[in-house]
Amino acid sequence: VADGLNNDRIVRIDDMCGTNWVALQNEPGTDVATTVGSPEGLFVDGAGKIYVADTFGGNQIIRMDDMTGTNWTTVGSVGSGALEFNAPKNVFVDGGGHIYVTDSFNYRIVRMDDMTGKNWTTFGTRGTGVDQFSVPTGIFVDGAGRIYVTDSDVANEFDRVVRIDDMTGTNWTTFGTNGSGVNQFSALWGIFVDSAGHIYLTDAGANARVVRMDDMNGTNWTTYGTFGEGAVGDFFSPASIFVDDSGRIYVVDAAYTYPTDNGVVRMDDMTGKNWIRFGKGGSGVGEFSQATGLWVH
Repeated sequence: VADGLNNDRIVRIDDMCGTNWVALQNEPGTDVATTVGSPEGLFVDGAGKIYVADTFGGNQIIRMDDMTGTNWTTVGSVGSGALEFNAPKNVFVDGGGHIYVTDSFNYRIVRMDDMTGKNWTTFGTRGTGVDQFSVPTGIFVDGAGRIYVTDSDVANEFDRVVRIDDMTGTNWTTFGTNGSGVNQFSALWGIFVDSAGHIYLTDAGANARVVRMDDMNGTNWTTYGTFGEGAVGDFFSPASIFVDDSGRIYVVDAAYTYPTDNGVVRMDDMTGKNWIRFGKGGSGVGEFSQATGLWVH
């Protein structure tokens, strides 16, 4: 889990009981070479390497081999040119090791071959039209190499999901508008596409729910969750989402003003079956300040 705001750390747990809690965080006086500045996005590859989108602290992507920070490597600094980011919010690594980043306030997505920035490629400009992003946030790349991005500008009430075939924008496709009804979103954040092609989304803001649809037409639109505190089915600000091979759905809830809701939720399906929540507000073991990034490995 990427636990930002006041904690600025990465947390790993073995299960939904918090077993073997381990945290790597920014502490005064520690080695600056392993400092996590402002983590929001998180990805773990097949070899267990951990990638972090350090959104505001360093405007960089961090990679480390394990939770001790072994082989700590970074790429990026603040800016709008090559090897530069402005608030990178999420990171995804495909099966070929290519690294994809939502470079939110440069209004683009980035792909590079490795942590040296080799073959740095960008796509997108600022706007709400074709080949444009308002504020790209979540990113996912499916087995066919298609790129999915959540594009959400809360201030301007703009929300949609974008899918492109490649980094040239081939077959640009969008879905959704701002609102609270069917095929509408209030503050899109996370996205996950399962092996069957079902698209899972976290819809924060006033909607505070999880959405699942079969495709980019919104077929079999299904939602679960309401805005609230503490009860089963309640979310405050659902952020990243992950679906495991058994179909269980994991969501981090960035409930920075609702301490009882701050943490990780797991449910078996879109009915909320076997809902379980772990975590609460704070800076100690079993506590989160603003959990936004999530990956299950």
